[in-house]
Amino acid sequence: MTYPDPILVIHNEITDYPGSFTAVWALTGQQMGPFSSDQMLRNKVNPHSDTHKLTLKEAIRLQQAMRNNRIAEVVANAMGGSFVPHCKPGDYNSDCIISLLLRINKTSGAIGPIIDEALDDDYIDARERAQINESISRLETKLARLKECINGRSVKNVSGGE
Repeated sequence: MTYPDPILVIHNEITDYPGSFTAVWALTGQQMGPFSSDQMLRNKVNPHSDTHKLTLKEAIRLQQAMRNNRIAEVVANAMGGSFVPHCKPGDYNSDCIISLLLRINKTSGAIGPIIDEALDDDYIDARERAQINESISRLETKLARLKECINGRSVKNVSGGE
C-alpha cells in the first residue's frame, strides 16, 4: 500500500488554507516563528525541491498554527495506524466528538469489506487475519478516545461547565 508524500500533503494543506502561504506564515509568528519569510515556507514545503527540508518541529508548528492534524494523519497511516486526537480536559466540544464519530464511522465501515473479501474463499489466511485485527484495533483505539471525551464532557457538565 502506498501513502501520500507528507511534504505534498503539507504543501496542499497550505495552498488550500485561506490566504495560502502568506496567511500561514503570519500564523507561525512570522519573524519570531520557524520561517523568516513566506518564501522560505514555500521552499521548505515544495514537493519538487531537495534543497530545503521541513523539520519535524516545523511540521508540528504548522499543524498547530493551522489547527489541522492532516500531517499527523498521513504519518500515522504510513506507519499502519491512525491518528486520533485526544480531547483535553476543559477543551471538550462538539467538534471533537463529531470528528471522533466520523473517524469511527470510517474505520468501522472499512472492516466489513475487508472481512467480506477474506471470506470469499471460505478461509482467512495469516495476512487477512492481520489486516482484520489491525482494523479492529484501530476502531478500538478510536472508541476508547470517544469514551474518554464523553466521560470528560460529563464531568465538566457536573462541575458547572457548559
